[in-house]
Amino acid sequence: MSGTLPPRPLRIALFGLPYSPNTGDGVISDCLARALAAQPERPQITMIDLAGRSAPNEVVVPGRSGLLRVLAHLPRPLRRALVRAGLTLLTGRLRRRWRRQLAGMDIALFAGGQILSDADLNFPMKVAAAADCCREAGLPVAIVAAGASRNWSAQGRRLFGRLLLADLRHAGLRDAESLRIWQEFMGRDPAPILCHDPGLLAAEAYGLRIGPADPASPVALGIAAHSTLSLHADRPVAGVAAGHAGDGLAGFFVGICRDLVARGHRVRLFCNGADEDAALLKAVAADPLLAPARDAGHVDLAAPPRTGEELATILAPCKAVVAHRLHACIVGYALRRPILGLSWDSKLDAFFASVGLGGQVLHGADSGAVTMILEGVLARPQGSAADCYDRALAECRIGIRRAFDACIEGARGG
Repeated sequence: MSGTLPPRPLRIALFGLPYSPNTGDGVISDCLARALAAQPERPQITMIDLAGRSAPNEVVVPGRSGLLRVLAHLPRPLRRALVRAGLTLLTGRLRRRWRRQLAGMDIALFAGGQILSDADLNFPMKVAAAADCCREAGLPVAIVAAGASRNWSAQGRRLFGRLLLADLRHAGLRDAESLRIWQEFMGRDPAPILCHDPGLLAAEAYGLRIGPADPASPVALGIAAHSTLSLHADRPVAGVAAGHAGDGLAGFFVGICRDLVARGHRVRLFCNGADEDAALLKAVAADPLLAPARDAGHVDLAAPPRTGEELATILAPCKAVVAHRLHACIVGYALRRPILGLSWDSKLDAFFASVGLGGQVLHGADSGAVTMILEGVLARPQGSAADCYDRALAECRIGIRRAFDACIEGARGG
């Protein structure tokens, strides 16, 4: 890289999961791309999907939902060996594609999300391959608002360490726990900094109205399948009674619906888009116990979203959001709606704590408690929450700019 920036617009390769069937990942990439494109330098952004997708709904792993169910029941060594074999083939193809895509780029950013997590080497192998391609291309690299889990295997740690072999100029982590994990596993150079999740910018990224919703509007209830949550969970899944595995989760959601309707609320059932979530969404909506509420118009069903923008549009008319999925909660917060998280992973608790809402995560399996806690949240004055909201969004923008500046300095040869 020469010592001056090129006369043309700066070209940024943005690694993330923009086309994931879990559209929360798309929210991250969309919001980060739009925040970067709005910088005074007006850079050009190229999205690169770490899973190899090139468009929404593209199938990379046929029969993914069934495969996840099978893998969940295999002994961990066998599961890990099978996943690694598949990932070796996939990353071999991706390396060839990524080398072509990185030709002519000036800098590379790794978008947020829980990409520093080691579930059967999935992200370690993909991130390592991408880091290798960036190093070969001589690109300055920054991590922006990534989440980290404490589940790294020794091999996963070595693979993630390949980020340090690239020209890594900046490490932005999205919460305090992720910062601690980075320092423990990766060291302090470059010194990691806090960078809030880009999903906080969803309202402005998608041009949606911010502010209180009509009290008569529905509560958005996110449906998520236990099979996927449990595969990545680092704590008990809220809504699943001890010893009942995932069998009770559908009943938990039905119970929440009935409790909310009985208290005079309307409910919108939705999911983030993954096939297994969409299947459970359909089953919950069709439950005979909800038939009277459906027929009376007290419960409606949102079609599974295909993009992050569709997810945000589903949530925008609602007065509150209740969900396991992190980015359903983050988008709800971005819209300045009251949010209630259903615990399953420390990343959910970490986000709520980062915006001063640590008490709004439910850890139990009592559907009735959801309505009770939510009504308390809805009745709470929003003044101090508004101050925290403005600060979080400002810090998010500053964090993105700092990552950008660090890479510009690298592109100049600094």
